[in-house]
Amino acid sequence: MTKRASSLHQAILTHCVSASAPGAAGPIFASATDGKNFVFTDIPPGSLFKLPLLGFVPESDATFVRTFQWLQSSNYKYSYGDQPYGLPGSYRVPFTTAWSIADELRLKAGHDKALKILLTSNWDGGIITEGVDPATARMDQAGRAFATAAGYVAHAICQTSCTDKPKETK
Repeated sequence: MTKRASSLHQAILTHCVSASAPGAAGPIFASATDGKNFVFTDIPPGSLFKLPLLGFVPESDATFVRTFQWLQSSNYKYSYGDQPYGLPGSYRVPFTTAWSIADELRLKAGHDKALKILLTSNWDGGIITEGVDPATARMDQAGRAFATAAGYVAHAICQTSCTDKPKETK
């Protein structure tokens, strides 16, 4: 299985990286390819931001850094990175998603902005929704109390902020 995993890792690096993304500073990860054409998008919850989070590449990997920067830029059609509470989105939803907030919270490069979004939004009575407006951090009005997203965000918060506290002994 280790050999198969290594072969798959190498195949992805060989076939799913391209320099043809408009405005990219060099080769970036594509979200899909048929071997000839590349799709440059991000679709939370299957985000390209998960590549370092899952151990596929380190966050410092040059291809990942370029991918992160491109998804945040105006070159990416669904980027809201220029807005105060904006992160990369997708064709599927026109706002900053809870999935992206959770992923970026776990990345060094996105942590501070994700934390700002979490601390600003009032969500739905304190329950995570599918996302927030990238300009105002107001919760999206169609996806109230999204339990799966809430669990994922809670997991990311705990991974970045929870600490085990030893019991006091007397």
